[in-house]
Amino acid sequence: MSEKKYQVFISSTYEDLKEERKAVEQTIIRAGDFPVGMEAFPAADEEQFEFIKTIISQCDYYVLIVAGRYGSLASDGKSYTEKEFDYAAEIGVPILVMLREERDELAAKKTEDDPEKRVKLEKFIAAASNGRLRSSWKTTDGLKLAVREALDHAKATKHRPGWIRGNQSSSYDTLEKLVAIQEENQLLKQALADAKPQITAPENLAGLDTAIPLTGTYKHSSPGSPRRQSTSFEIRTNLGEVFELTAPHLMLSTRDSTVQCLIGECVWKRHNPKNTNGSSFLTTDEIFQTIKIQLMTLGLVDVGTNQIGDGGAPHLYWTLTEKGKQEMVRRRAITSE
Repeated sequence: MSEKKYQVFISSTYEDLKEERKAVEQTIIRAGDFPVGMEAFPAADEEQFEFIKTIISQCDYYVLIVAGRYGSLASDGKSYTEKEFDYAAEIGVPILVMLREERDELAAKKTEDDPEKRVKLEKFIAAASNGRLRSSWKTTDGLKLAVREALDHAKATKHRPGWIRGNQSSSYDTLEKLVAIQEENQLLKQALADAKPQITAPENLAGLDTAIPLTGTYKHSSPGSPRRQSTSFEIRTNLGEVFELTAPHLMLSTRDSTVQCLIGECVWKRHNPKNTNGSSFLTTDEIFQTIKIQLMTLGLVDVGTNQIGDGGAPHLYWTLTEKGKQEMVRRRAITSE
């Protein structure tokens, strides 16, 4: 067993995964490391979350266990589990994702009955899996094995400072060097981020009220025909309506090809509320690229590449900027008027 010990944060929803959390805790202890969980603080609130952030920042690895629940919501509409994940990802703690397979077989009390939370859970799973290898589990024993294998792999490939006994002076010197290198690495990352060229918008940049002809295709069934037919559509709309309808889908990273379909579907359904026969919408590529560039230049969305788990192939993903979130709330929030 290595003289170096690691601190591992266990994150999940609480009530539905008590048994699984305990099993993971035992696995980490048997590996010679220190598990950290919030069992002593099962009630979630904003003040407690600030304390949790300090704990996560001291950990070497982060184990995320996901099953059928999204969890308690914070004031920003995210679950505290997802906020923990976001913070761990933000500060660069290696994340080990443990996803419960065949979640449709879970008991009703261990799944979300709120449709909105179910949607948020699926988006959270997609975001957590983006660019990471995830392990599947179905039984508690399977989860223990998956955690042990993922943790061993992480220790071998994602080196962390860890903890050592005070009398191991040579190891302590090495640890100090590792910490210094890590700090230098963070500074270099920040310098690279600051050095990225900023988009300069033209003085006469068109705003969200700009009219655009949205074109594309969709499939639908016709009476007496077993095959679905492809039909073109053209809708007179504007950038503001396009953004208003698609923005809620961009609160988590969404793949470029998915957004291309979402834009056509959302706008078509807004203008054809009584026609529910359409599916497989696809916005014409030329107008889609124009919309993408315009929303980026207006500072409402970020579009960039991420590495995902299917062989490391790069894909474009859309996310809302802070300015985009404010614009979405301004347009979509219900007011008293």
